[in-house]
Amino acid sequence: MMDAKWITDVLHSLIHNAMHFSPEGATITVKAAYKKKMVLVQVIDRGAGVPKKDLEKLFTKFARASNATVHHPYGTGLSLYRAKGIVEKGGGKMWIESIEGKGTIVRFTLPVA
Repeated sequence: MMDAKWITDVLHSLIHNAMHFSPEGATITVKAAYKKKMVLVQVIDRGAGVPKKDLEKLFTKFARASNATVHHPYGTGLSLYRAKGIVEKGGGKMWIESIEGKGTIVRFTLPVA
């Protein structure tokens, strides 16, 4: 079992990122589904997207996409690293799909007791 505070922190980080890298007024969608004793959560934005060459490094410490400073000049590059660590500590997985200029989907799974 994972403390709800940690899951809230992960969601806050993902939604916060989506807001910073999306145009004002853009829709950000959060979905959750239960399947095979796992919950799948998705945070979907239609913002700046991440260049393909940057996707692999996004979960490392202090990593930011090469286009990040154009859209949001401030940031430490720790939020995705931290979020993924929390999810993995809880027995889950996190991954990203993104197309530059179209948007990003961050997904994670967690086991359900």
